Amino acid sequence: MIGLTYLEAFLPEDAIKAYVDKFYTDGYDSYKARSDAGTAPKIPFRYNTSKMYGFCLPELNTDKASAFSKDTYETFKKLFTETVMNDKMTSYIADIATAWKVIAVCAATSLVLAYLYLFLVKCIGGIIVWVSIAAIQISLIGGGAYCFVQSGNYDEDHDYHTWLKYAAYVIWGVGALFLCCICCCWTAIRIGIAVYKTTAQYIASNLRIFLIPFVTYIVCIVWLAAWLISFIFVFSIGEPTAREAPYQFITEMKWDSNTRYMVIYQLFMLFWVNAWVMGMCQFVIACSACIWYFEVNSDTGGSGTVGRAIKWGFRYHMGSVAFGAAVIAICQLIRTLFEYYRRKIQAATKNACVRCLLCYTSYLLWALEKCIKFITKNAYIQVALSNVFFCKAAWNAFALILKNVHRFGWLNTIGFILNWFGICAIAFLNAFGAYIAITKIEAY
Repeated sequence: MIGLTYLEAFLPEDAIKAYVDKFYTDGYDSYKARSDAGTAPKIPFRYNTSKMYGFCLPELNTDKASAFSKDTYETFKKLFTETVMNDKMTSYIADIATAWKVIAVCAATSLVLAYLYLFLVKCIGGIIVWVSIAAIQISLIGGGAYCFVQSGNYDEDHDYHTWLKYAAYVIWGVGALFLCCICCCWTAIRIGIAVYKTTAQYIASNLRIFLIPFVTYIVCIVWLAAWLISFIFVFSIGEPTAREAPYQFITEMKWDSNTRYMVIYQLFMLFWVNAWVMGMCQFVIACSACIWYFEVNSDTGGSGTVGRAIKWGFRYHMGSVAFGAAVIAICQLIRTLFEYYRRKIQAATKNACVRCLLCYTSYLLWALEKCIKFITKNAYIQVALSNVFFCKAAWNAFALILKNVHRFGWLNTIGFILNWFGICAIAFLNAFGAYIAITKIEAY
């Protein structure tokens, strides 16, 4: 059952008059007057609907749809096929809704496997790193030799002969450079390995640190759910208007400038609060590690540092974390707005130069965000270590990284190797388990 206001949002005036006259014997003018006064009765819609997620969808798969005209049915079918079913986000959501049990199980098993891998790093982390470095060096030497041998399969005047030979020289050059880096930074590599082993030792003394990422994950989910609810209400603000023909029976919300500002503000708050939650997690871990480092040889053995780190974070350094999160949120908001307009511009122009510049600018903004996150994370460590405000901590962190760039570089490289092994192993095991569950287990 519907009223006149609903019809006016979808149909032209002539169609509304014909439709009302069909169901209301006193005529359209009488029904219009009673509708303005708020006393008009509801009239039946032109086809039956069923409620789904707060929307009324037409029952096209039943005999009740026979009231639909053929043209209207084909138009709606075309609209549904071209917009909803072809939309990538819709297919992603449908896949998630279908496989949510498998995703939930994989989320739990990935956490368990990640914690087990940390203890594995403590035991054989050095072996993993040295074997990886040796494998990279051997791969570079072997790859260059393979290209050089393959170049002999072609005549000297053939382009492939020259290209493969040059490729071999380039690969050997990279291998030589990599070997020089290993020889010059041998101490830095050993320091990096020792840092990751010490990290595993710290975790063994403070098992409660396992709960910090998990609690952070839950808080981010709760915040995202609350933000989505408020965003939906803001998104629905506006003037409901009919779309252009032949889709005039689908409503579209027209925003004004105030609504757009509200949406931008909500996006900024989404990024800010999320960055603050993640920043508090990073600060608590860094602060706990600092306390443990200075107390590991005391009577306590460096245990019980997580609780004090949480207390220090919320009592003394919440503002510093919030300031760093605001810097990250501003950068993320700029990236989001740029990506929105970049897609609009790329859809409107075919100029290759413009597209290239847009992609290049997008990459620079991505790199800027990564740099800001890296500096901010190290600034939190400086705040926990020296008890200074955020700006000074960020400068100290930047200066420390600049003075010890080779050590930080190898430390990040070693971290990348260990993380890469862990990510690949955990992802492979979870993907294989998910495949077996989806294809072999009926319950999933």
